[in-house]
Amino acid sequence: MKKRNTKYQALRIAIIFALLGIAWILSSDLLLSNIAKSFHEYEHIQTYKGWFFVVIVAIILYYLVKYQLALNNKLSDELLQHEMKFKNTMENMLEGVQIIDFNYRYSYVNDVAARHGMKRKEKLLGNTMMECYPGIEKTEMFQKLEQCMHNRKYHKMENRFELPDGSSGWFELGIQPVPEGIFILSNDITDRVEAEQKNKEAQQRLIEAQRMAKMGDFTWDVQTGEVTWSEALLDMLGYPRDQEIDFDMINTLIHHPDDLESVTNWLYSSLESGSEILEPHEYRIKDKNGEVIYVCTQGKINIQKDGKKTIFATIQDITNLKENELKLEESEKRYKNLFMQSPDAIFINQQDVIVLANKAFVNLVNAEQIEDVIGKSPFDFFHPDYHDHVRDKIHKVREEGIEISSYEEQIRSLKGSVIDVDVHRSSFENEGFTGIHVILRDITESKRAKQALIESKRQLNTVMGNLPGMAYHTTLDAQWPMEFVSEGCFDLTGYTTGELTGSKHITFGNIIIPEDRDNVWKTVNEMIRKARQFVLEYRIQKKDGSIRWVWDKGIVLQKEGGEKYSIEGFIIDITDRKEAEKALEEYQNELEVKVQERTEELEAFAYSVSHDLRAPLRAINGFSDILLEEYATDLDDEGKRLAKVIQKNSRNMSMLIDDLLTFSRAGRKAIQLTNINMQEMVKSVYYEATTEEKRKNLELIVREIPNCMADTSMMRQVWMNLLSNAIKYSSKTDKPRIEINWKEGNSKLIYCIKDNGVGFNEQYIDKLFGVFQRLHNVKDFEGTGVGLALVHRIIKRHNGEIWAKGEENKGATFCFSIPK
Repeated sequence: MKKRNTKYQALRIAIIFALLGIAWILSSDLLLSNIAKSFHEYEHIQTYKGWFFVVIVAIILYYLVKYQLALNNKLSDELLQHEMKFKNTMENMLEGVQIIDFNYRYSYVNDVAARHGMKRKEKLLGNTMMECYPGIEKTEMFQKLEQCMHNRKYHKMENRFELPDGSSGWFELGIQPVPEGIFILSNDITDRVEAEQKNKEAQQRLIEAQRMAKMGDFTWDVQTGEVTWSEALLDMLGYPRDQEIDFDMINTLIHHPDDLESVTNWLYSSLESGSEILEPHEYRIKDKNGEVIYVCTQGKINIQKDGKKTIFATIQDITNLKENELKLEESEKRYKNLFMQSPDAIFINQQDVIVLANKAFVNLVNAEQIEDVIGKSPFDFFHPDYHDHVRDKIHKVREEGIEISSYEEQIRSLKGSVIDVDVHRSSFENEGFTGIHVILRDITESKRAKQALIESKRQLNTVMGNLPGMAYHTTLDAQWPMEFVSEGCFDLTGYTTGELTGSKHITFGNIIIPEDRDNVWKTVNEMIRKARQFVLEYRIQKKDGSIRWVWDKGIVLQKEGGEKYSIEGFIIDITDRKEAEKALEEYQNELEVKVQERTEELEAFAYSVSHDLRAPLRAINGFSDILLEEYATDLDDEGKRLAKVIQKNSRNMSMLIDDLLTFSRAGRKAIQLTNINMQEMVKSVYYEATTEEKRKNLELIVREIPNCMADTSMMRQVWMNLLSNAIKYSSKTDKPRIEINWKEGNSKLIYCIKDNGVGFNEQYIDKLFGVFQRLHNVKDFEGTGVGLALVHRIIKRHNGEIWAKGEENKGATFCFSIPK
């Protein structure tokens, strides 16, 4: 601006000077021609004419320049004053002011703008924005600056600016094009933006809080009927947030039909009351799915000057509260019922007055009805000897809040009887007073029972002390650490009860001799696993070093959950019995030898007698045949019958002799063990013992039975006798059936043969395997009575066992075992 003014002023002076020069040239010659009277005078004047012009022009120029300079100084002073005012205005502005040239270099920055950018002015002026704030060229703000530079249009924006200290601030920018470049007016709006953000967050928290509290709000314009629901209320009832709500919809779909009338009356009565408070009201509404929700509504009624009313209210879901109230009511009913029906006597003491009591207390004090005890003092019922004690307990409960239980006291009934009671006292707050629950349990009978138990224990201790043995209680441990032993401990072990129960060095497990200790604990554990009592015989070493045999019977105790934790039992000294058993065993061994010797003599005798009887039997049988063949014509029918009887009995006698010989040989014959195919042997014996005709009507089932180690001829005799008996005794059955099976025992094989014949009475089972013992009439079934005795002898010689079970007319089963 100054350059343009200077140029204009210089041009004006030059024009004035040119005009003066032209005017002087034109007018001076004309004037000179009129003044000069001669040519010489004319030349003389012509000489001074130039000087005169110079002086006149200089004088004029002097005054013109002086005037112009004065005018310029005045304008400069005014301009400087305006510039100072403008600068002061920009410096004192609350907004930041920046002037950026076309190279994005700072040409002016006020203090506020410097503070906004956290840079000193001298660091900004003369430097580009990119130098002062690296990376600013990538920001949205810089893009706006570029647009303003190019299109020379005003722009306004809010910008988040990253400050040099790492923080950030929000600024409202006005970007205005100016001749020098662009003018930026910045206003720090960080506080406003943060406040808006906090307000937004607060609103969001309010919405979230309403959601968590199951609360929403609504506004109702009473005159227009317009209803506005909050998002939280829409969410609470399951409606989309863009759902349009009107008054009719609320009455039709939202309000519970049973509560609609009460809600309407409440609203309109509140509006007509003139109050600005909408008092709380509880009622039911339905959500979008038709689920019933209990709510509580309260709020404010805004009344405008023109009388128009608007209701702003909150709706809170109190369904859980209502359910809890119902549960509380139910709980109170149950409590009252339990209180009144409790078998324990209960009363409530408030300010030393009984304000409530149950039936059990009425019965305990022999009152007729509850009213007979209500209003009385507890001291009217407690025995006078306990009054001081009761006052002390009441004080501790009421003043110190201590809960006191299990104190024995006495009360006196209305009829004067004294009753022992166990008392429990606890305090509670009720309407500003401290009440006391008092629970009394009649322990008169339990005290008698306790006394009886003490006496019983005394008697038990007396009995235990006089028993010839030791009762004990020990933990479940291989060392048998005793927790209790009776007084018989000393006689049994030589140790006192204190030594066995209190010593850390001696346990009962230590005095069990090492050879028996492992077996004892193994047997105990086996019985524990089977949940049985155990009975043991083992040896212990007494304190004096002597070895004694003991008999121990015990049981494992377990907790409710099944965890086993201890053993209780009784131990007696059986050394004398063991010595007697040993002497008896030695005597039995001697007797066995003598019996064996006698048995061998008897078997030899039986063999000899049986052999010697064969010749006479053969003679009798032969003569009988001659009589029937050669003299049959001389014999009448009775004679013939008698001859046949002689033949039959002689054959039976012969069979008996054969069986006796077989029985005798079975006792003497040496056993030769071989691996026998029992399956094939059974089939072979079956075909040998039956005819084809018998097999047609007989069903034989032989399961897969295993081989065994036995004497072949003896085992064949066993199967022959058992199969023959099964066939014989089932022969009178319509459909005879024989089944042979097996099972595995403890280190032995068990073979069984079962038939569906006549069976036997198990009452006489002890005679089954005896020689010449028969359980059936010989007229019904032939036999000598030696077959099962022979089977028994053979099985015994194989170290096995044989047994049978049966029922009359329902068949029999015979089983025998052979060691593996």
